[in-house]
Amino acid sequence: MVTLNDKWTVTRGPVLINGMQAIARMLLVQSELDRSRGLKTAGYVSGYRGSPVGNLDTALWAIRDRLTAAGIVFQPGVNEDLAATAVRGTQQLGFLPNPKVDGVFAAWYGKGPGVDRSTDALKHGNYAGTSPTGGVLCLYGDDHAGKSSTVAHQSEQAMAACLIPSLYPATAAEIVTFGLYGYALSRYSGLWVGLKLVNETAEQTMTADLALDDFEIVIPPEAADGIHIRSGVLSPLAEEQVAVEKRLPLVHKFVRANKLDRTVFRAPRPRLGIVAAGKSYGDVRQGLAFPIIEHLLECSFSLGFAHRNPRDSRAARIAHHLLTHLRLPRRHDFLAPIGKPWRLESQRLLSRCLLSRLSGSSDAQFKALAGVIMRAMPRRIRRAAALLNRSPFSFGTAANLLKLQECVRPFFPNAP
Repeated sequence: MVTLNDKWTVTRGPVLINGMQAIARMLLVQSELDRSRGLKTAGYVSGYRGSPVGNLDTALWAIRDRLTAAGIVFQPGVNEDLAATAVRGTQQLGFLPNPKVDGVFAAWYGKGPGVDRSTDALKHGNYAGTSPTGGVLCLYGDDHAGKSSTVAHQSEQAMAACLIPSLYPATAAEIVTFGLYGYALSRYSGLWVGLKLVNETAEQTMTADLALDDFEIVIPPEAADGIHIRSGVLSPLAEEQVAVEKRLPLVHKFVRANKLDRTVFRAPRPRLGIVAAGKSYGDVRQGLAFPIIEHLLECSFSLGFAHRNPRDSRAARIAHHLLTHLRLPRRHDFLAPIGKPWRLESQRLLSRCLLSRLSGSSDAQFKALAGVIMRAMPRRIRRAAALLNRSPFSFGTAANLLKLQECVRPFFPNAP
């Protein structure tokens, strides 16, 4: 029998879950994984609520008995700064004699303005590092549209300034797996790891098909010495050197080993790459599958992406002959969701895609391609994209194509 409580117990199969519940389930799964590996760990969660993570405290209080049984303490902070400082303290367990647990996996949460005011505490904590049996996740909610905030905000840049890499789940279901990847990455690299949560993901309720029994994390064999938190005399320059030269390079190794940035479908003879991160990936998939793709067919363009999913059939007909007609240089054409917008795995990405502008194409060719895609977007979709999609880490989304309208419209006077 299927029940609403399945979200807390089922390891394989469909469950009904929302974004905040996915965070709670991720914490419980992390505790279970540690026990299965012979680790006796505890969990600690602290932060300050605010949309789109405003209901996290409610979700955690609702399962306080499960959290207690898993050894997870939830203590809301007076503000984001004090919460981040408390989270930093959990990684110092190894400095104490006879600790009761092997380590503490901790989570800080807050919305974008909370990230802004807490960068001092976040940077100090990240520079200090994490315990190899602990780890820290920074769950930051980003309200791109400013629908429940005094300012619209996006926090990857602030996190990057603290040298905190960010993972960007596209759905509520990915919050569970990306959170587990985040803890593994934090333990492996010694860094705090961010988890970007936008409104459409954090407040989403979906039927997720869990497969936690098959979930595996690959830990690369090579790791640097002296990357985790240490006691002793403070040396600011040495701490920054460790973070930049030793810890951050390990992020790339982890991402490659676990294939967090992946290709979803590609053509046999690729020419163009569409790269999208997080929610923008879903927007791209939906945009390519719109029935108005038939409008392109009426314009005598024969379209053809190779695809793996039958639902991608319309999306899968877009690139090959279109790009041939425009005589663009032979490059890659594929759709690649990016799980980690910062620090971007550029070496692998640049080897298989085209970013920002089609290299070697003339202005006329570039404008023509932009115009064709622009005409494929209904006016209501363009308006929605302008309001909701503010991420600069995607290429090919409706919002980014909007920026090309002014230079393209003179060439397409009949465009809607």
